[in-house]
Amino acid sequence: MGGLTGDVMTLWISRTTELLHRFLELFVREGDCVADCTLGKGYDTAFLAARIGLQGYLYGFDIQASAVRNAEERLVRLGFPPERHLLVQDTHERIDRYINRPVRLFVYNLGYLPEGDRSIVTRTDSTVNSIRTALPLLEKGGLISLVLYPGHPEGAREALAVKNFLALLSATSHRVMHWQYLNTKNDAPEIMVVQRVDG
Repeated sequence: MGGLTGDVMTLWISRTTELLHRFLELFVREGDCVADCTLGKGYDTAFLAARIGLQGYLYGFDIQASAVRNAEERLVRLGFPPERHLLVQDTHERIDRYINRPVRLFVYNLGYLPEGDRSIVTRTDSTVNSIRTALPLLEKGGLISLVLYPGHPEGAREALAVKNFLALLSATSHRVMHWQYLNTKNDAPEIMVVQRVDG
């Protein structure tokens, strides 16, 4: 299997987000600037903080106050200093109002807040607008990673719109990869990764 260990293969089969973290561990460096565009329960936020260390900088965005609290509490438990992060209760459409430096990695884990109000979900138009805003903020070689959840109606519309938008990016400026299950139910989570390759 090309060097994949049994542990990684188990993650591939069982937990899409954990597999993505394994991939991102190879990419995120100490001292990087990163952004979690959907704070949720704060798991991605904590993962990113641990990777970038005390010399990095972390931005985080969510429209729900509870998500911002979740992420802040995890950063406090990690001992991640307040001067090295900015968590904002705002839509990820407006990330350019807060980010003032090139970003190595944007993370989107779309859908709804686990164990939260399932009527509050990421929306197709705002997600596509956010990605459009994030693209010029990427440093050369930087990534945007997205976990898509087509298993609910808005998630299906969102996943299709994101894929259609990213498919139109020029291959001279960006590389786009799409990972999905081929032999499971159609609504399994999917991963997309975009890398900026131009100057």
